[in-house]
Amino acid sequence: MGRNATANWLQVSTRQIDNISKALNIDWGGDHVAKANSARAEQLQSAKLELADKFRKIASLELDSVLKTDCTTPGERRDQIMIAAISSDKFLKLTESTGAPQEVAGQADAMAALDRFMYATKAAVHGSPDNPNDH
Repeated sequence: MGRNATANWLQVSTRQIDNISKALNIDWGGDHVAKANSARAEQLQSAKLELADKFRKIASLELDSVLKTDCTTPGERRDQIMIAAISSDKFLKLTESTGAPQEVAGQADAMAALDRFMYATKAAVHGSPDNPNDH
């Protein structure tokens, strides 16, 4: 366990751990801390990519549903499109923050396509002209 985990486990403050460690010549720094931090960073990146993939799947499923279903109401379609838009945005932000450029290649094109899709759908539902500048 690290210093913080030890303090939590013993239900004492990290300051108390530091004082006792100093008295016993225990070093909480060093190579093992760097390795643990690196492992945690890799786990976090993996978790972010897994979450990003779930958002990507949600966006895809919602957009597919809007395109394939004729029996939904305009309100339901709007909700599905909003879910897809939010999911797409979260996907892009998570993949950008993980430094995974291969995962987000063409993201500007993907967002532009999503914008065009949203406005075209809005126009079709409301019978208004398709104008992406009307936001």
